[in-house]
Amino acid sequence: MGAAMFRQAVIGLVFLPGLAWAQACTEAEGSGAAYGAISPAQAERVAKDEARAKVIANVAGVQIEAQTLVQDVTFGAAFKIAASRGITYNEKWTRLPPKAIEVAGSAALEVRFKLCAQVKQLGKRAPAIVAELTKMTIVEGEPLKLRIESPAEAHVGVYALGADDKIVRLYPGTRTVKPVPADEELFLPPRGEEWSSAPLPGNSRDGEALIVLASSRPLPFTALVRAQAGESVAETMKRAVPVDQFWNALAEQDLDRITLRVLPYEVQRRK
Repeated sequence: MGAAMFRQAVIGLVFLPGLAWAQACTEAEGSGAAYGAISPAQAERVAKDEARAKVIANVAGVQIEAQTLVQDVTFGAAFKIAASRGITYNEKWTRLPPKAIEVAGSAALEVRFKLCAQVKQLGKRAPAIVAELTKMTIVEGEPLKLRIESPAEAHVGVYALGADDKIVRLYPGTRTVKPVPADEELFLPPRGEEWSSAPLPGNSRDGEALIVLASSRPLPFTALVRAQAGESVAETMKRAVPVDQFWNALAEQDLDRITLRVLPYEVQRRK
């Protein structure tokens, strides 16, 4: 699994109150630039990230003020903010014809996708958690560390979303865990465990994210993603499942009591 954090293009978002949450299929397009060290596969992930953000924004009442072609490999501000308001499910993707473009004076390929998906709202009665990574850029093999705090008791699950748009469960593992008490901190991974990552084969850096779920009631964290992280990056990649399976399973839960946080980070190849 791999990661990245900085974009040359930032998409501004403004919340617009009073818009209804529809259950019909909503469409949006996303694009990413493949050039230099950014592969078409990385640009594809970025394009899907952007399309998901736009679909959620269109339904949730989040306006994308300005859009510029994303020229990096990261999970950016649009997806992070939009995903805190809702999730897409029943996704249907259409690959659009790529376009030959120029980026910074060099030839590039604009990778484009159209998404049609339904959206569900998150968190009207959910714990208002704070979730933070200690570092937003790591080198392959370097440990990831996470801090979670909640003003109310919260049941917590953590998942790793990779640069290949696949996901595994990090926490809870095989052991039963207790909810986070009100106004107390949870530091992850648990003692005796280590979370680390690496760019996908052939990439010098990649964009990944941790997805943190918090609920005021117990959630079937294991059932949402049965694939658990392995003892190595290679083993984890073999176990990982497409992220749309996670979104579909999560959509069946009582989302009104669930908070979702997307924590992007970059993982770089060790030199």
